Amino acid sequence: YGNDSIPPYRWEFDAPYGYGYYEFYSIAYDNAGNHEEKLNAEAICRYVEKYTLSTFVFPDGAGYIELNPSGGTYNAGTVVMARAHANNSYIFDHWSGDVSGNNITIQITMDKNKIIFANFILSNTTVYIKNVSAMPNDEVTTPIIINTNAPLGIGSATLKLHYNPGIAIVTNISNGELNNIIYIINNTNGITTMTASTATYPGPTGMVCFAYVTFKAVGKIDDASPLNIEVDSLYDASSSNPQPIHYAIKNGTFRISVNDTSPPMTAIYFSSPYFYNGNHWVTNLTLLYFNATDDLSGVNSTWYRIWHNGWSSWTEYTAPFNINGNGLHYIEYYSIDNADNIENVHNTTVYVDNTPPTTTLQHGTPYYNDYITSSTPLYINASDAGSGVKEIHYIIDGVEHIAYGNVVINITGNDGWHNIEYYSIDALGNEEQHHVATYYLDNTPPTTTLLLLPSQPNGENGWYVSNVSINFSSHDNGTGVKVIRYWINSNWKNFSQPFILNEGIYTIKYYAEDFLGNEEVEKEKEIKVDYDAPAILFTPVQSSWTNSNISVNISLQDSFSGLLMYRYAWTQNVSIPSSWNPWHNISGSSYNIIKTQSGEGEWYLHVEACDNAGNIQHCFAGPYKIDKTSPPPPAISSPTHSNESAWYSENDPLFMWYVSDVSGIAGYSYVLDHSPLTSPDMIVDAMNGSKVYNDLGDGEWWFHVRAKDNAGNWGSPSHYRVRIDKTEPSSQVDSITPYERDFLPITIMATASDATSGVSKVELWYRYSNDNVTWSSWTKYGNDSIPPYRWEFDAPYGYGYYEFYSIAYDNAGNHEEKLN
Repeated sequence: YGNDSIPPYRWEFDAPYGYGYYEFYSIAYDNAGNHEEKLNAEAICRYVEKYTLSTFVFPDGAGYIELNPSGGTYNAGTVVMARAHANNSYIFDHWSGDVSGNNITIQITMDKNKIIFANFILSNTTVYIKNVSAMPNDEVTTPIIINTNAPLGIGSATLKLHYNPGIAIVTNISNGELNNIIYIINNTNGITTMTASTATYPGPTGMVCFAYVTFKAVGKIDDASPLNIEVDSLYDASSSNPQPIHYAIKNGTFRISVNDTSPPMTAIYFSSPYFYNGNHWVTNLTLLYFNATDDLSGVNSTWYRIWHNGWSSWTEYTAPFNINGNGLHYIEYYSIDNADNIENVHNTTVYVDNTPPTTTLQHGTPYYNDYITSSTPLYINASDAGSGVKEIHYIIDGVEHIAYGNVVINITGNDGWHNIEYYSIDALGNEEQHHVATYYLDNTPPTTTLLLLPSQPNGENGWYVSNVSINFSSHDNGTGVKVIRYWINSNWKNFSQPFILNEGIYTIKYYAEDFLGNEEVEKEKEIKVDYDAPAILFTPVQSSWTNSNISVNISLQDSFSGLLMYRYAWTQNVSIPSSWNPWHNISGSSYNIIKTQSGEGEWYLHVEACDNAGNIQHCFAGPYKIDKTSPPPPAISSPTHSNESAWYSENDPLFMWYVSDVSGIAGYSYVLDHSPLTSPDMIVDAMNGSKVYNDLGDGEWWFHVRAKDNAGNWGSPSHYRVRIDKTEPSSQVDSITPYERDFLPITIMATASDATSGVSKVELWYRYSNDNVTWSSWTKYGNDSIPPYRWEFDAPYGYGYYEFYSIAYDNAGNHEEKLN
């Protein structure tokens, strides 16, 4: 058939002649050409032909097919009995597919893959009797029900009820919803015959009680008798031509028991292969079965359904079963006892796993084209999306190892080729196809030389004062140089081309690595370069406005050859100074000094520094802003009260002010009171130059404001007066005596007052009547602005009656409102 040269010796035999018996022997050859001589069988196996029987129910959920033997896959020639079971409301009609006929049970010989269909039809009528339970010698009555939706209803029916008279006897039959019940009770044979009909057309439909049957329990506790209904005839209620009604039957059970109110208890069990890790894991070969117990009336039936991307219909449990389809399944199940107690539904999660694990072998580094070193890790990792990996098997050069988790291995020994065979098995025994990998073991590092240009330092004390070019040369007698790596002070890098070193003090480490990952021992060289001037740092680099002296910290730094000297100058521009303070000698890699400026204005600080290599750096910072002078008092105006001496009835004054300062204005503090010399506090109330006050009271008010500049200086306050009078004055015409006058003019006098701004004028108003009943409209006669207020009235309408009132005006423009 074939040969194998790598242990363990293995062949995947494909049965060239098909199904049947096969015998085998092996012949071994050694490296000298010797081999065995054999013609005798050493092993035998049979390749069995199998066929699949697929079953389907139409319509879905109408019933189920029971196979004996069960399973669905059979050896050729197996005879299988198939039986159709109808669910409630359905009756079996016929077989189709690879079989035919209308018998409930059919025999099938497995000589090929076959498909059978059990076809059911929906019964619009069900005749049934409920389960009955009674104590010994007790009587119990239960109905026989005909559930129908026949269009004309039930017309007549003749039924037989079969039972075991040694357990229960019938003592009475009474009318249900049909009339004229006629019955014969035969307790000797356990048969009661009943006939009833209806007198109405159409007849009753829906849940129709055919008759009430009274039983007496004559057996002992735990005895049970089937209650089987036989339908002799069932017709509709047609008045002219009654038609038979198709029906389904649901029988019951009479059980003698104690009072049973407790439901059964059902447990689920699994055959092998099976694995539990907090979840139930099975394959499609695992049998699932239920065990239900009931200590009193006994278990009547157990029901279950299965979810796998959708629920199946409820199925009565009759035998162990398999579940198919990889992945998640839910199984719900419950039992009913003979007292009709229904157990709560249980829900168990089951995972089906028919898929073996997946094992990978991955190499770490170093690695090159199947070449490795003894330090190269080989990762054998197995994964299983189902029940999980149980064992990893790997065979190195013929020696087998077993691991119980992912494993890392290294190959040791002599240089050369090494074989690794590997596979995994999951917790359910699913075994993966075997894999084989081959690697070559090798170890030898390259040799590397450092090349510098200039080859030696060109400055004092070992310093380079120019750029330094770095290059490497490396040689490897094996697979060749893969990479030259170098480290400068902190970072390892791969070398690709010559490069230049900037200033600094460098420690260069270097080595080469070949394509197999072999590394040579590190080499090391120190190089010093300084061609940059010192660094100059200012703190702060500038300032906002301040009213105090400014001190600037100057930090001088030169990390390589070190500092030599510095000088500085203050100016009021950024140009390089023409005049400097003298040079100061310093030393070290860093040096700090502080310079202070006290003059007002914007200043710039210039600094030059020189290192021991002669590099000179010039820097400046600024501006630094100093303002020690307070801002002037603001100029105040009021658009609403522009005259400080005048009185106004407007009591919502608006104040506006303005002031300027060299450092700018940071804000204002203001206050309003009745004092002319108040100075506001030094808390900023506003950033802008306006303020409105609303609903001020009568009197004389003073607004005070002062400014704060951006250097923090507070200025002197300004003051502004407003005079407000919102209250109208009062006046009264004096009594006229005597009342009757026969000469002119008549002197009219009035008094007036105003407590705030004072009276500015008084007007005199009059009206006329010739009969003291009908009056003219009011007319202004004149006004007077100087007290005492007086008018010489000349009776413009002549003789008659005159009435008067006065209106006073104050200096704020307020006046009275009168018509009396």
